Amino acid sequence: MRDLLAEWLEQWGYASVCAGEPEEVAPLLQRESFGLVLLDLYLGSSSGLDVLQELRQLQPDLPVILISADREDASVGVAVEFGADDFLGKPVEPEWLQAKVERYLLKPEPIVAAEVSDRYELGERVLDGYYRARDRRLQRSVLLKFGERERLQREALALASFCHPQLIQILDSEPDYLVLEDYGLEVLEAVPASPHSAVTAIGAMLGLVEAVEVLHRRGFLHLGLHPGLLLGRAGGVLKICDLSGLLAHPLTASVGEYYARTGYAAPEQVDGRFGEPGPRSDQFALASILYFLLTGEAPSPGCLATAFGEPPGLLQKLPWIDPRLEATCKRAMARHPSQRFPNLAAFRSALRPSLAEAIAQTRTA
Repeated sequence: MRDLLAEWLEQWGYASVCAGEPEEVAPLLQRESFGLVLLDLYLGSSSGLDVLQELRQLQPDLPVILISADREDASVGVAVEFGADDFLGKPVEPEWLQAKVERYLLKPEPIVAAEVSDRYELGERVLDGYYRARDRRLQRSVLLKFGERERLQREALALASFCHPQLIQILDSEPDYLVLEDYGLEVLEAVPASPHSAVTAIGAMLGLVEAVEVLHRRGFLHLGLHPGLLLGRAGGVLKICDLSGLLAHPLTASVGEYYARTGYAAPEQVDGRFGEPGPRSDQFALASILYFLLTGEAPSPGCLATAFGEPPGLLQKLPWIDPRLEATCKRAMARHPSQRFPNLAAFRSALRPSLAEAIAQTRTA
């Protein structure tokens, strides 16, 4: 299998190095730089868990995709604790592997000023693929998004067809980049927890829920929502800045194709035992983002962890928070989709009393 995986990776344009024995891994990591590790849980007489532990000591942030024939194996849960980022079942399907590898390794092409029309003066990088620029003709700031042409074209059509204040607006498109609104948008960062920040977080989340409802009503799922896809500005306004991965619902491919990299992905995007991904998967991600906005922490350390445990309750971290808000987040982040709210409208309705309570707390503080 190792040689076959290397052959596929080469076909897709990725250079790879194979370790013949577990003992070879540490010297390789010390000698060369890697962007991703594919690790079999069972390595003959050795355990992939031992290799994972050693790898995490050497390079804590290096993404690791665990490969195992049995997703119900208790060792998979242990691997989560040890820091595995993702899971791939056997037999390995090439399209599943390619989708996962691209989530970790596909990066925007290097940006040079010569690629940009004379109309735009390229400025600072805002996040991967996004650069602030000056529109010389209209004398205003815009965001330029760079990427692969086919994906940019799909996203341009998607952004042009949806209209909501919390979906970033497209102003123009070129083959190599999109021109998006700016107005001072910055990368989302958590703020110190307080009743005031709770008002901002819940208010922003209500707008995001409405935006994703627009996608659902049009028959699309996002399945990739996380804080890194949000841009914001003063006042708590948050905008979803990436629609390149929208998927028509109902889904037509197998569960394994819809994995997400982050700890904001729903368990069903990691483990088929929880059912097929659907609108409630986006609900899970939104509630997880709200958890981050309130606590400054991701609810889970990685996408595998969502299938093997629950995050600490909000009241444990924020004793002053409205208990109803904890209950709302807990339900929206339930491990099984059937235990979540039936739809985003119900989730949104459940959030409103907690917003009113947070506003009242700020008035009495």
